Amino acid sequence: MTHAVEEPRGGSVTGQLLGLLTDGTIGAGERIREADIAQRFGVSRTPVRDSIRELAGAGVLVLEPNRGARVRSYSIREIEQIYRSRALVESHLAALAVAEMSEEDISHLRALAVQMRQISEQSARRTELSQLNNEFHRYYIGRVEGHPLIATAEQLMVPLLVSKVMVTYDPRLTAISMDHHDQLVTAAEQGDPEWAASLMRTHILSGWNRYRSVAE
Repeated sequence: MTHAVEEPRGGSVTGQLLGLLTDGTIGAGERIREADIAQRFGVSRTPVRDSIRELAGAGVLVLEPNRGARVRSYSIREIEQIYRSRALVESHLAALAVAEMSEEDISHLRALAVQMRQISEQSARRTELSQLNNEFHRYYIGRVEGHPLIATAEQLMVPLLVSKVMVTYDPRLTAISMDHHDQLVTAAEQGDPEWAASLMRTHILSGWNRYRSVAE
């Protein structure tokens, strides 16, 4: 079982390591060598070790006794199952969340949406964009405090998969994804649960279908 983690932004060791995994510098199934990563990033092995544990908790790496860590491999079928499960769970939680949102919550979501749009056309910042995307989703559904499905939803937001899916977006699809975020904020402003649920489902499934069209 994976565990939700707060994803660090851009320049952190974890963010940089996730970037190497996303762009294929370190591929699926490959082993992560602490010394090599520490030398690459110019840091000691301690923060690298901490980052490896964090990414293992997020379902990105697999820790194997006496063998270290390797990049987890996901089949196309597994990715489909994860994204379709996300669409079901997050759409349900989004519908519940809109009734719980304060003006402060909506302002925070809009700020995240604006930040994502500002960096969305910069291909070098796709890892950061995917991290912001997960932050937006976690915050949105997290307004339903104490709901048992929140933990499930967070476990399904595997950072590596979100990054890999978003890397496949062309400019048109990136713009559509950003529009979805804006519309989700508007649905929250309007307090419309059915609209929020429909938008969230469409948003997640559009990502899966784009990835499928490229991967198959």
